[in-house]
Amino acid sequence: MVQRLIKNEKGYTIVEALIAVTVVSVILGIAFSIFVFANNQLNQWSSNLEFYNNLHLTQNQVYNDVLRARELAFTDTTLIVLDNSSEPEVYNWREGRLVRNQILVNPSSIDSTLIIPKKPVSSEYQVAEWQLFQKSKKNEITLDQVIHIRRPVMWTSMRELD
Repeated sequence: MVQRLIKNEKGYTIVEALIAVTVVSVILGIAFSIFVFANNQLNQWSSNLEFYNNLHLTQNQVYNDVLRARELAFTDTTLIVLDNSSEPEVYNWREGRLVRNQILVNPSSIDSTLIIPKKPVSSEYQVAEWQLFQKSKKNEITLDQVIHIRRPVMWTSMRELD
């Protein structure tokens, strides 16, 4: 009668339960490792995006300031952009950080940004050439910039000539 009761019992044995726990543990371990890998990739892509986005914003800001310039002056640690406004745009390098008119241009994730003149600014040819150098812990890039500055042709109204 005992054998008959054992055969008719419904349920799982301890071996079946251990196998199920083992399979679930392996599946969760694989899923966790995939999640960690994807999270690391996302963090790396995010830091690269921030790096290149900052580079692009800095490049555009300097380019637009130089494009509007009436005069440019490079020194070892300063770029001075004189335009038609009363205040000049002054770019300084302080401990590897780019500062524009006493305001930090770089976020804290960027180690250094520098503007390096390639050739002296020539008013005769109205050409300005420089390199924009940016470095973070994982990335480093140098961009060459050349601007052929076009001065507007001044004209006089016909009414003023009368």
